[in-house]
Amino acid sequence: MPGEQSRRVPSLPLPAKAPSADEVASSEAVRLFVERAREVRHGFVLDAETVGPVAQICRRLDGIPLAIELAAARVTSMQPSDIAARLDERFRLLTGGRRTVVERHQTLRATVDWSYELLSDVEQRVFDRLGVFAGGFTLEAAESVVADDTVAALDVVDILDTLVARSMVALDETATQTRYELLETMRQYARERLDATETADAVRARHAGYFLSFAQRAEPELLAGSHELAWVRRVEADLDNLRAAFTWAADSGDLDVALGIPAAFWWQAQNIPSWGAGRWGEEAASLSGMEEHPLARSVLAVAIYSLCNHGDVGAAAECWQRVLELERRLDLQPDYQSRLAQASAAAYADRVVEAKELIEQAVAAADRDGDEVISVSGRATLAIFRWMSGEHRAAIELADNVLRGARSIGSPTLTSYGLYSLAYTLQDDDPSRALACLREQVDASDQLRWDAMTGLCWMLLCRVEANHGDPTAAIESARTAIRHFAETGNRIQTAMTIKISANAFRPAGHPDVGAILLGWVDQQPQRGTAGEEGDLYERQLAETRDVLGPEEYDALAARGAAMSYDEIVAYALQQADLLIPDPMTT
Repeated sequence: MPGEQSRRVPSLPLPAKAPSADEVASSEAVRLFVERAREVRHGFVLDAETVGPVAQICRRLDGIPLAIELAAARVTSMQPSDIAARLDERFRLLTGGRRTVVERHQTLRATVDWSYELLSDVEQRVFDRLGVFAGGFTLEAAESVVADDTVAALDVVDILDTLVARSMVALDETATQTRYELLETMRQYARERLDATETADAVRARHAGYFLSFAQRAEPELLAGSHELAWVRRVEADLDNLRAAFTWAADSGDLDVALGIPAAFWWQAQNIPSWGAGRWGEEAASLSGMEEHPLARSVLAVAIYSLCNHGDVGAAAECWQRVLELERRLDLQPDYQSRLAQASAAAYADRVVEAKELIEQAVAAADRDGDEVISVSGRATLAIFRWMSGEHRAAIELADNVLRGARSIGSPTLTSYGLYSLAYTLQDDDPSRALACLREQVDASDQLRWDAMTGLCWMLLCRVEANHGDPTAAIESARTAIRHFAETGNRIQTAMTIKISANAFRPAGHPDVGAILLGWVDQQPQRGTAGEEGDLYERQLAETRDVLGPEEYDALAARGAAMSYDEIVAYALQQADLLIPDPMTT
């Protein structure tokens, strides 16, 4: 009608992912669930046992009031945890609404059926195909995946407008780029419809192909493009789609996609493990026929990074050998991706000299291919390993040149790495400059979501502060690094940080804590005790033993040696909190 205005009625506000019990109880979605549950089961309470499952139910039902009411009706015969576990079959589970409401509201399926049947044939076809997306999607993605000879690409935007107006597709108004999404309930319904059609495989293949292309476009932009930070956020927004595309390709035997997606994120496999590309690389490395594919070495490099990150150096070494066998069999020249990954595995195995030689090969390969970005990155790593080999002056000079080169390229990623490399080589010769580099670098790594480098930066801050007279600041930095690495699953770097933090507890007046930490570190197969790192470790151990005396040190070290990984992490964080209360937890 003339002058008509529409107002979208959103779903009920949901509890946060990690809220307190009080915050869950105050959520409107949870309040509705509890009210309706008490109507059918007298005495239902939201307590320590039910609060988590109820919050999960409300989140997975997207805060849709009808869905929450139907779920709450199930507490007559099921616990909330049982309801939450069965939400993947929500259209069979959520039935049995009140007899007094209209028929289409008595089951969740009937409600969605009613809305779906109001669509035209082509609108239904578009809606079904949108179910292939995981998370949200852009208009470009929808046009590429949905359109075929029965749906024109130009019609997709108009149909999306219709679906948004009918609340069957949601518009993500928080995104900087226009994005759409299907609420989980609608997505599950659309996927059921899609799977019942003859075009399901073709739609999934187009989805996988589109996100392979997206990953390949993202690769150069993420390392040295003019819009690095924007591309980081674009990839993060589509991680669920990338994961879904990879999984479909791996299951269906499409090696171009199954290898191409993890290969495009080879840098992030080491530096942003939370994206999951490393795990995709591990899975891709086990696919039948992968070693005949041109991307085999790149995928094995991704797998090496991932295996090193979670401490399986033996499996990383096996992938390393597979790379060498491929090169011998196919008479391939060394490439920078596999050599950098092999260097990482060698370093974690305390083979510093070999790691340095591999990095030199990687830099030579990048120079041969004219890849300035990788050359600068490789030289940053090479500077660190030269320092570890005792070549301090050469390392500092190289790191200084790297940082200048990174700044001239204008890459936030390379500049961040250059700052870390220079700080590492200056840690003893110019600690004040090293600290300045690290503080600048922490901010840059956080913006880039660079998980690994953020943790390494805090670990190096701990080391510089401990070695140059500020044990309190060192313990604070150690706490941040240990928590960061433990949360991101990097067990080797957690162990390295615990080793370094022991050197902060002793001058802070707690050599007993340092002894327990060193006792645990001494039992670890990978603890960074080669070259210059080994000399520092032995000196640290000897100084702690001298302060405590041999008998007391051995007794305390034995306590540490008996602790599990989880126990030593909890102990280190507890001791840090006792000395310096954490403002985040007090």
